[in-house]
Amino acid sequence: MAKFPREHRHTLTKHMADLVLLIHDRLVAARHLAAADRARALLEADIGLDQLRQYLQLAWRWSWLNNGQYEHVSGLTDELGRLIGGWRRSLAANRETKGTTMPLAMPGAE
Repeated sequence: MAKFPREHRHTLTKHMADLVLLIHDRLVAARHLAAADRARALLEADIGLDQLRQYLQLAWRWSWLNNGQYEHVSGLTDELGRLIGGWRRSLAANRETKGTTMPLAMPGAE
């Protein structure tokens, strides 16, 4: 983030750093929560990851990240997304076998 324009280092980069910490915090919390609360924490982590991806794409489009940097970080976020998605699907499958359902999206989201 040091190569970002000086005037944006404390705006966009702060949002990105905050999202990274939110994702981390939600994943750590999910390890310790009951299934219903775990599902919510994982959904919040997934949403944060999607927001982070959008910020990274903007940084790349604005040439604040070169192609190699963007490719590297995209691979990392894709891997994390697959892991979160797998954990969420596993929770949903476990709940289905117990006769309850769990939404994979936020209530009211289309």
